[in-house]
Amino acid sequence: MRFLTLFICIGLCFAFVGCDFDSDDDSNDDERYTAERTNHYEWNADQVAALAVDNMNGTIIVNCVDTDSIKASITRRCEADEQSQADEGVLEIQIGMELTANVLTLTGTVPDGEDGVNYEVDFTIEMPADRLLTIDQINGIIDVDDHGQSVTIRQTNGTVSYDHTPVAFPNSIVINIVNGIVDLFLPDTASRTFALSTEVGVVSVTGFPDVTYEVNTMSYKAGTLGEGIGVAEINATNGTLTMHGISN
Repeated sequence: MRFLTLFICIGLCFAFVGCDFDSDDDSNDDERYTAERTNHYEWNADQVAALAVDNMNGTIIVNCVDTDSIKASITRRCEADEQSQADEGVLEIQIGMELTANVLTLTGTVPDGEDGVNYEVDFTIEMPADRLLTIDQINGIIDVDDHGQSVTIRQTNGTVSYDHTPVAFPNSIVINIVNGIVDLFLPDTASRTFALSTEVGVVSVTGFPDVTYEVNTMSYKAGTLGEGIGVAEINATNGTLTMHGISN
């Protein structure tokens, strides 16, 4: 059995708030068995200029609020045909944390596993809106609310919902997905150039009173919102991409 390893850079200061354990040991032959471990961490936001999250499978939720700290609840989850498999598998999931040059990097790594065993890592993060943000994930859900700085999101399969309320200008929004759905929410008064493209699928721009198109097709839309300060780019191989203008 390989136990959880926490990779901590020298100088990283975090407060361990708690650890929650959960196992599902119901004895129904038709159901799957799950084991979970949740840990809570907190960093001083003054030490962090940028946050990077790199995950394989799971859900990443980022809520931006008025706060002087960065908090992360990280849940390791394993689902298997036997409870013993799930209990052992959850301990094989690795969580990494590193704070270097004011960049906080959180990682979730799952083993290849055997047939019938599924691994996930879920991140629920609370942070100030004015920090740079980078998210990389292979499979799952990404949901970011009220972020205001530059962001780069890369996802292979799944869904991305990103809500942007700018607090720094100019800033850039770059989202790349291979297969899935992307919803980008901006104030309807937003000012930036934009380009949304997919090889297979549909792109949409809706809710903006001041929009000028250079290209306007079903799979590719490019142009300017307002005065064009800032950038928004969404690219997909096979996807449904929508940029929404929201009235505040």
